[in-house]
Parts: sequence; structure tokens; C-alpha cells
Amino acid sequence: MDISKSAAYLLIQNCQVWLNEKQLEENPAQQRREIFIGKGELKQKLKTILSEASCEEFDFSPRERRIYIIVLLIREKHVQTHEIMERFRISRNTCILDFAGVNRILNTFRVGYTAGNHGYALMGEEYDIYRLSLWVTSKIFSELYPKNYEMAMSLFEFPKKDIEKIYQMLGNAARQFELFASREAMYTFCACCTLVSGRLRLGHWISEEMIPGYYQMSTHNYRVRNILFQIGVVGAVLGKQEADEGRQGLAECLARMFVCVCEETGDDLASVPVKEENFVNDAVQIVQRFEMYIGMLFEHKEELKKNVTLSLKCILLRKKYGFRVCNSLAREVKKHYIHIIRLTQKSVEGIPGLLGSLTEEDCVLLSINFLGGMLKTRRVTVHTPHILVVYGGNSDISVLLQGQIQNLLPGARVLTASLFQDLIRFSEYMDIIVSTIPIEIQGIPVIVVNTFLTDYDKDRIKKMIEHKISGDEDLLRFFKDFARMSEEFIRLEDRIYLRHKMEEYFKINRVKINYGTERRQGLKDLLTENRIRIVDSVTDWQEAVRMAAKPLEEDQSIDPAYTEAMILSVVNLGPYIVLSPGIALPQARPEAGVRTLSMSLLKVKKRVYFTKEKYANLFFVLASADGSSHLEALRELSAIFSGEAAYDRFMKADTVEKLHQLIL
Repeated sequence: MDISKSAAYLLIQNCQVWLNEKQLEENPAQQRREIFIGKGELKQKLKTILSEASCEEFDFSPRERRIYIIVLLIREKHVQTHEIMERFRISRNTCILDFAGVNRILNTFRVGYTAGNHGYALMGEEYDIYRLSLWVTSKIFSELYPKNYEMAMSLFEFPKKDIEKIYQMLGNAARQFELFASREAMYTFCACCTLVSGRLRLGHWISEEMIPGYYQMSTHNYRVRNILFQIGVVGAVLGKQEADEGRQGLAECLARMFVCVCEETGDDLASVPVKEENFVNDAVQIVQRFEMYIGMLFEHKEELKKNVTLSLKCILLRKKYGFRVCNSLAREVKKHYIHIIRLTQKSVEGIPGLLGSLTEEDCVLLSINFLGGMLKTRRVTVHTPHILVVYGGNSDISVLLQGQIQNLLPGARVLTASLFQDLIRFSEYMDIIVSTIPIEIQGIPVIVVNTFLTDYDKDRIKKMIEHKISGDEDLLRFFKDFARMSEEFIRLEDRIYLRHKMEEYFKINRVKINYGTERRQGLKDLLTENRIRIVDSVTDWQEAVRMAAKPLEEDQSIDPAYTEAMILSVVNLGPYIVLSPGIALPQARPEAGVRTLSMSLLKVKKRVYFTKEKYANLFFVLASADGSSHLEALRELSAIFSGEAAYDRFMKADTVEKLHQLIL
């Protein structure tokens, strides 16, 4: 909300008063800075009350106020300052600041406002105002109030009867003409229609000449325009207005709006002036490049390619028609998955068939598809092959081979090196070497191939990679176990990154996994009472890690260097040790100073923040002397925290004995 901590506390107190008035009491066990209502009748009652809330009793945030002001500017002939002040119960200075924020939004659509004796009035080309109308309704129904359409209509005073009337018409179109659209797309479009209808009542008409590219592009939406005419949507928007002159222009704008909002929400209605196979080819290249950069293969690749193709269509429509539609996921993706956006940008660079350069907003739309594909890929499906291309005198040959191998194995990591370099150092982490000249390096297979790979060459490379990957069954079993154990604590992209780091470590140190039948030490063996500590607070996360590791240093299970290695690991890689809110698992490489397998636990009553969003109260220090002895304890820890209430139980335990009992 972009407010101070004091303002947040005051807001929480006001919410508590309101909840008590509505007989919706928050959980008394929560701290004064938090409000919690569990699933059940209370939450359902709260949803019902909010869905029926009117704008008079609602306390709008600054962002919501500015969106509301835009709706009023589109809907009304003039908007007066005192009207805004009374409606939102704000001061004149706050009102001026809000209009300044509104002006910045309007400028992105080449629209502005004039200020006169009668108040503020919208100014600009009517087509640009239509673009603004679609954006603002999608902002309300997709981002501010997703899936809470009743509340959105009530708060922003959209005419519910008119929206339901047009919604019913679109429902008939789905059955009669197979013009299917999602619920979100239909509500966004219907609400936008009411804003357009209001513009017509104010006398603002749009003709064919005012629509960019009307005569060149209108044929591509001819079917949708016809359907909107036949089912009565165009007539409903016109209302009692009779103007044959502007009907075709209005129908074209409505068709463009409907197609754009449907494409954005995943419904392919568009017939765009680009060959379908061009989109498919671009989508295939983008997916293959993304797989290469992320180091995994998608399980549902055909579905992903279809979705990426649809997104490319959507991006083309954005560029051609100028309509922007808010995506409810875009903001969260920008906030939490910026590295996925960067990989997506890298994946689309240099693709010759792609129309124009893609903006960051376009890449966000593609990133959502990849995140969905990663979530559906429940396990890491590929070991990243590491292939070294060795060349003699001409480096161009190595580049040529590198490209061919990359096309053959899109998920592989292919590097090049000169024959005159120290190739022994590559043997530590490379699976195979590919070269056009016979060479011999101890400990790594070499495949001699032609400059232009034959089918026989390709087959040999594939078989050798498959053999290398499947050679260590225990290692593959470990990675599968790790993926299964960590999926509840670690996000998928973090698990992938962590797996790559472990693979690299195993190769360099030649670690072997041995799944034997001997009994392994569990949590109750490792986490004894003398290794558990409780403190009220710490100055920072570094102190927390040091205090958590102190019991292991005292009984000489680890060296002090291991503690510093754990801290350095977080400094270099970020707070990856925070497995879930409140729980951290500090660890480092065994060679950093582990003497024997051991664990310790520090509970800090006050949250210890690594970043503004990531924090921990429970620090489980894990020190493993090899690659497998700690797995049993890790499985047990995973089982303990598989339930939602486990963290709360640990936080309520106020003595070492009670904490130890939870582990047993």
C-alpha cells in the first residue's frame, strides 16, 4: 500500500474495530500487527459482506482512488474537486496529488484532462479513450478484485443490470457461434461496454476514420464484429442512440476489445494477418532456448508451445491495435520471478521470425507460461549434460559444432575450448568431449565427429550422453528423493538451481551415493537437548547462524570455519536457506569444516529478516560429512513440517524440553 509502519498499525486497528462491529472477531492469538480469519463460516460471511459493500462505506487506497477517478473521467462530462474530496473523504492536497498520479497514467495512452470552472474533463482522441477504458476495467476486474466481480461492480458503481444483460448475450454467442471466453474476460469486456455506452450518451462518437488501420485490418475481425451485431451487443451499447454513421466504427472497436481481452486471458479468437506456422516456429525456438537456459525439460511441452503461440498472437494484437489489458499475475511475476523474466528476454533475443523487439511487458506475458509449465513439471526431468567441443586451429569449426549440438540437445550446456588449453581441468565436470581430431584425456570419453554432424555422429553423441547420465543409479535416486522432499519447502526454480550446484559439486569432488541397508542417524539421534537453544532476539541473521552453530562448535562436530562458510554461502547466493516462512536450514560444503554428522536448532522469538520479505525464527543447522548420511534426518524434518500447524507448534514451545519433544 506504500504507507508507513505507523499508518499500517492504525489501519490494522481500524480493521479490528470493523470486524468486531460485524461480529467477525480476528484470532486473539495473533499479534496486534496481524489479522487472521481461518477458513469456514466467518471467512464466507466476510466475503459476502465485502461483495455487497458500497463505495460510500469503503476506504479506498490511493491506487484504487486513482483508478476510480479515471472511471469517473471516462463516464462523466466533468469531475469536480469537491466531489472527489467528499466521495473519498480526503483533503484538497491529497486530491491534487491523486490527479497528478492520474495524469501520469493518462499520458501513457496519449490522453489528458482539462481543468476549468466546471471541473476536470477528459481530453484526447476517442480511440485512445477506448484503449484507456479497456485497460482500466481490466485493472479493476483482473488485478484489484480478481474473481470478486460483484464487489468490483458495487464499489466502482458499474450498472449491474447492463453488465448482466451483455454477459447473457455473450453466453448465447458461446452456445450459438462457439465464441467462447473466460468469465474474467467477459466481465472485463461487459464493464468496458458500459463505459463506452456512457461516452456515446455524452455525444462522443467514433467513426471509421478515427480508428487506426480500420480499412486494412477490419476484415480480420469481421466474424467477431458480425457476431456482436447479431447477438445484440452493439445495439445494447448504443442504447437509444440512433446513428448509422458510427455503428461500424463502434462495432470494430468492440470487436478489437473483445479479441484482445480474450487473447490475454487465454482464449484464442483472433485471426491475425500472420501465418500460423510462423508463430508456431517462433514458439518452438523460444521454448527450446528457455529449456537450455533454465536447465530442465518441460513435461507438457506441446501444451506449453500452444500457450506461447497464443501469447505471441496476443503480443501482436497489442502492437497492432494498441489495446492493453492488465494481467492479474503480471505484478506478482515482476515482484517474485524477475530472474524468469530475464531468462525469457534472453530466450527471445535474436529470433529472426519474431515481429519487432519484445518489451519487458511482453516478456512478462511469456514468463507466465513458463512458470505454469514449471509448476506442472512436478519433478526435474533432466540432468543437464555438459559437453566440451575441442578445436585445433580454426575456432569457427567449434562454433559450427556447438550450434549443431545445441540443436540436437537443447537442454545441454555446450562449451568450447582450444586444443592448446589445459583440458585436464575440464574433465572434472564435463560429461563428454566432442572433437574433429583424435585426442585422449584421462577420465572423460571423447567422440571424434565430422565438421557437419552425420546421423551416425548424432546417434553416438545421444547414446553416450544417455549412458553417462544413467550410469550412477544411486545418484539419480538421490536427486529424485531430494526433489520429492524439498518440493514443499523450496520453489521449483530454486530446486533446479540447487540441483545444478549439487551436480557440479559431486562431479568435482567425485562424490558417490551409496544406498545401503545400514541404519542411518535420524533427528532424535542428532538433535539432542544440548544442541537446542532459545533466545528472544538477535541483531541480524549472521548472528543467528553463529548462535545456531555454537553447540556444534562446542562439541567439536564442526570447525568455526564451517559457520563462516554457511554465512558466506548466503552472502553469495542469497537467502536460499529460508525453506518456507519462518524456517531456515543453514548449511555449507562438508570440506568447509565438518568433522561428523550433526544438527542443531536455534529458536529466535522475534523474526530475523534476511530481506524485506524473507525471514526465519527456526534455524536448523545441518552439518553432513558426506553426501547421504544426513538424508534420513532431512526426511524426518520434512515430515514434521508437512502440516500447516507445525511452525505454530514450534513457536508456542517456550522451553528446550518442549521443542525436543516436538522432534521426538
